[in-house]
Amino acid sequence: MTFELANRSRRRNAQSLERFRKAVRKLQIILTANPNRNRNIAIQFGYNCEDDKQSSELAFDASYFKAKGQRQLSTEVKQTLIKLPEYRTEEDVISALASLRMRVEPFREFPIKMQQSIVRVGWFESFEVGRLIIRQGHRAEQFYLILSGTAVVNVTSKDPETGDKISNDVAYLRNGDSFGELALIHHAKRNASVKCRTDVELLAIDRKDFLAIFVQTTQPPEFLGFLHSLEQLSDWPVNLLPFHDPNICLFTYFRRGNIITHDSVESKWLYVVKSGTCRIIKRMDYSLCLDCSVGNHRNNFIKRTAEQTNCQSCFIQLGKLNAGDIFGLSDLIFKGIFVPLCAALVSDGAECILISKRFFNQHLSEGLRKHLLRTIRPYPSPEALQQQFHLNAEWESFKKVTLMKSIDKIRRKEALGSPR
Repeated sequence: MTFELANRSRRRNAQSLERFRKAVRKLQIILTANPNRNRNIAIQFGYNCEDDKQSSELAFDASYFKAKGQRQLSTEVKQTLIKLPEYRTEEDVISALASLRMRVEPFREFPIKMQQSIVRVGWFESFEVGRLIIRQGHRAEQFYLILSGTAVVNVTSKDPETGDKISNDVAYLRNGDSFGELALIHHAKRNASVKCRTDVELLAIDRKDFLAIFVQTTQPPEFLGFLHSLEQLSDWPVNLLPFHDPNICLFTYFRRGNIITHDSVESKWLYVVKSGTCRIIKRMDYSLCLDCSVGNHRNNFIKRTAEQTNCQSCFIQLGKLNAGDIFGLSDLIFKGIFVPLCAALVSDGAECILISKRFFNQHLSEGLRKHLLRTIRPYPSPEALQQQFHLNAEWESFKKVTLMKSIDKIRRKEALGSPR
């Protein structure tokens, strides 16, 4: 009996090892075909690509590695955040700060001074499922940080042909997500509504406190010295900047993932990165790739990609901005010379100085304009960018088709039991 149990144990171990080897081989093919592919996606693919859906696909339980569910703030911390700011003790602030840093991971992305200021003035709010938090078209008065729960972002627009109102859910907001920053900075109307998909807990900050924390107007501001040090602005009169006027000059922090501007051409601001990084993003059209002369199997793959994602477009990264780089200057300098490239700017966690394009242009000398024309490299034209996108899409589709063929070949060999 003992000998039989030992044999069963060895067979189970051998089977588990063989399943693991199969998964590793598939992962090696995936990562070799596309080394830049997100490895978490590759692991998930390798786990799910077996024909049979047994719970023992691998020799370990994958659920063990799944992220834990959201952890809510303690009652004591909630009571602290309900208090008026003047009644919060230093111990209250320290305790609430530690709890937020532990339970709301994106909160840690804020600079430490901002974290402390947020805890001192922010207050706790809770909304039940179905409740509207902000309404599109209303003037922005509060900033919100989600502590727990899920909310949905809804945009209402008019059909250009019929004039009927169209309502679309465009995004979901979860633990650590924030909303309302840009509308607060410019005291603009909300461009979307946010509604609770589940019960939601929030940390709210009114506009006055938000501007004091995120839009610095110290006397004199530190960023003026930074602007003086930039080669592109060496001959521009930085000292004339009215840093106290938020309609002309702002200095603020944008969290990771925040869309700073959707359109570089329509935006009235120049964005100077003081610290951190930002990405330049451009929306591209899949349908234009389908019209190009590509092979049938590749054309079909791009078409399936568009159908599976339920859209005819995707976003590509044109570049990355580091400290000292200026976004929007190229569009301003080459206006009327080259076709403008409408691009978006997304923060990876960055402090930015915003300068009014109109104010900048009013004080731009002809000599500096000519110097910038010689030194700034313009963006590629929309046509050249679309052509490059088409070539990249064709190459990506070829790699994916080749990958699927390789995996199918391995499966057939395994099914037939043929040696490799």
